[in-house]
Amino acid sequence: MHSSHPVVHSAHRGSASRLTIFAHLFGILAVILMLIWLLHFRGGIEYDSYDPNRVFNVHPFLMFCGFIFLAGEAMMAYKTVQASHMVQKVVHMILQLMAFVLGVVGLCAVFKFHDMINAEDVYSLHSWIGIGTISLFALQWLGGLSSFMFSKSEHTRASMLPWHICGGRALLYMSIATALTGLMEKSSFLQLRHGREAHLVNFMGLSILLFGIFVDLSVALARYFREGLAFEAANKFKLFNLHPFLMVIGFILVAGEVFKFQNETGTSHMYTLHSWLGMIAICLFGFQWLLAFFSFIFPRAESSSRAGYRPWHVFGGLVIFFLAIGTAEMGLLFRFLWLELFRSQEALIINFIGLLLFLFAVAVGLTVVLPGSY
Repeated sequence: MHSSHPVVHSAHRGSASRLTIFAHLFGILAVILMLIWLLHFRGGIEYDSYDPNRVFNVHPFLMFCGFIFLAGEAMMAYKTVQASHMVQKVVHMILQLMAFVLGVVGLCAVFKFHDMINAEDVYSLHSWIGIGTISLFALQWLGGLSSFMFSKSEHTRASMLPWHICGGRALLYMSIATALTGLMEKSSFLQLRHGREAHLVNFMGLSILLFGIFVDLSVALARYFREGLAFEAANKFKLFNLHPFLMVIGFILVAGEVFKFQNETGTSHMYTLHSWLGMIAICLFGFQWLLAFFSFIFPRAESSSRAGYRPWHVFGGLVIFFLAIGTAEMGLLFRFLWLELFRSQEALIINFIGLLLFLFAVAVGLTVVLPGSY
């Protein structure tokens, strides 16, 4: 950003630091809810147990603690660890390595569970996304180790940094989507609907999502306002004024079709994590649109207000977009389980649709957050 807005930059840097507090609160809340669910409702956690359910419980616990909680803490290490940049870098690397190790053990637990009950492996969209996430996580860690710990070239570090940050943020959302689809899958198998356990699982999913959002927001604000990435670029496009109207048309069509389908089929409302997140996405979408209209379209909006709100609008739009992608993934998985497709041709098509949605989301995110030179 240009130096004509120093106060705005300073305010956002302070916001990035304070947001880590909210991230920690939601992360701890998610850990507590996870332990209540696994220990109170699901019978405990034990890798070497003869009870397959206790073995399975190792999987969600370690995957969350590794790929989401520890990975999020590693991303915030540059804000929370009060030390030199090199120490922060080492802490970041070690936390990510610990996350990967826990994730591998959690993955072994679910394969062991499948062997104990003679179930098939890697057939659902949840498992496909999970395998992709853990593979990309390993590549990201090795790439970061070679580029930032062993490379002596400043040019290499500078050129790799935007990709490394964007890759880390994309992997965090992939991990969250994997966790949410996993919760959705387990809820479907257990046939949870409106009971206490169902509500606990849904609130746990929301806590995991909010933890990821606040982690990403703290990283995004710190980077955008330190290096001045071009949030003003939207004003350069003549088609920008079409953006709010196209978004409203899409919102009305999609919401209308969903409610029409539910009324015609007599489907029970709002009992799955998919429906909870979908309703939140719709509400946030409407709120985002109204704020954007009065900030960017309304004739009397002040330029200073536009400049101050623009980064929040861009980030909010990305969060809602990824939330919509996650909702779509859970909807595909819910339909997959409802129809009991498993290893049929239709199942493969649904899984590939889910992967294409993820690739589309990553491509959109990169075009928004990467500097124009990339």
